[in-house]
Amino acid sequence: MSDAVVRGSRGARPRRGLVMLAAAAALALAALAGTWAGTVATPPEPAPPAAPPPERIVQAGPAQLLAPGAWRSIPVERSGVAGFESGDAVAFTVRSRPSVRIIAEFGPAADGSLLPPGLRALAPEIASPMAGTRLGGQRAALYSDVALGESTRADITLMATTEGVLAIACTAAGTAATTGYDCASKVRAAAVPGASTLVPAPSLPLSLALPPVVDRLDRDRRTHRAALARAAFGGPQARAAGRLAAAHASAAAALRPVAGETGQPLLAGLTRTRYAYAKLERAAANRWRSRFAAFREPVRRAEAALAAALAAVPKAESAGPPARIEPAPAPAPAAITSIPTPGGISPLLFAILALIAAMTGVVLGTAGAAPRLLRPATEAARRFRAS
Repeated sequence: MSDAVVRGSRGARPRRGLVMLAAAAALALAALAGTWAGTVATPPEPAPPAAPPPERIVQAGPAQLLAPGAWRSIPVERSGVAGFESGDAVAFTVRSRPSVRIIAEFGPAADGSLLPPGLRALAPEIASPMAGTRLGGQRAALYSDVALGESTRADITLMATTEGVLAIACTAAGTAATTGYDCASKVRAAAVPGASTLVPAPSLPLSLALPPVVDRLDRDRRTHRAALARAAFGGPQARAAGRLAAAHASAAAALRPVAGETGQPLLAGLTRTRYAYAKLERAAANRWRSRFAAFREPVRRAEAALAAALAAVPKAESAGPPARIEPAPAPAPAAITSIPTPGGISPLLFAILALIAAMTGVVLGTAGAAPRLLRPATEAARRFRAS
């Protein structure tokens, strides 16, 4: 090998090192540029969604309901239902439905409609039949499109218990009750502490009112029938018979508001028994012995018919044991999904810049090394021609 060739290959080594150094610097520059570009291109993380308002326990008298967080409590007088006054009632608005007003009232069933007194006073006529539904998971009844006063319509859901009735009225002022917002379905739980839920039925108010009335009537019957048997003929027997007539009249008056169609035979039996004792009273007062003896048979028949009417009254049917409600824990915020990037680098941009840097380094290094690599061959050719 000639000295020129050896010198040319030695001079090429520094050039090769320079080429590799230039390529490494270009690659590092590309990486930095890709990192910066990837950081700029990464979209900002979305803000976490707002947690829904938590449910809360609201009291309507002794009744409790788990009100949705979207329901905002307002004074009952601002419910939009003119003339509604009840100490055992609460009212709400709905944040997403400004036209909707909700009234929850608890109280004894006013009559066979099962409505508590406040709502019953505003709805003397109910055209729709009672339909089955659920309130807070419990069996309930529904009246649709009920007129409350002159300008308000409502859907009213009723949950009957051994202590009274919880009513939820979903109102829409000046429009039909079908607002598209089912108030009752938003109540996840409802209960009256210590009270069992009952199956709603038109005969339920009579079934609930009957036991204390019958107990009082039985006490009066035992007392005054014993007095009638011991009393002397005439005035003493007349007074005992009169008290028995008055006891049956009082029982009929107490049951009449809640009797409904189911209780009409019972009212008729009480009235018939009252008249039978009244005739007995008149015969004793006038000392009509023969008539007094004859009137004992109508009293016996009237009391037998009354016992049959009492036995025919449907018993209240339990729909569940006493329940307690507790607010549900606040839901966890939804997970935030972000777009992952490898170390903050935009992959496509990094690859493009790296390729450009590598090609640039090769081109620059080759451009400087080519004359040195060709010089030995040129000198050898010159010597060959000179020889």
